[in-house]
Amino acid sequence: MVVAGRKCHLKWDWPYRQKRSPNVLELDVAEAKKHLTDMGFRVSAVLVKPERKYAKKRAGEVVDYNPGWVEKKGLVKLYYVDKEVVAESKKIGFFHR
Repeated sequence: MVVAGRKCHLKWDWPYRQKRSPNVLELDVAEAKKHLTDMGFRVSAVLVKPERKYAKKRAGEVVDYNPGWVEKKGLVKLYYVDKEVVAESKKIGFFHR
């Protein structure tokens, strides 16, 4: 690019090297992992610690993922709950809704 007789080297290529990872919240962890690996991402599943907010989740459900923008063939972490986490989350405190 030439501006007023000078060359400008702009680095606007960062969005082209990255992909937006799809929203996989509330999917089963195995299904979410398959979708992401089919799109070319590397996937790691991480079991979360019991918290009150997980008391009404299903076992195997993805509750969070990181990051939103990922380099091609980058790592996406899936945070999920299992039945033990859900049971312990129900014991933490009264959950009303």
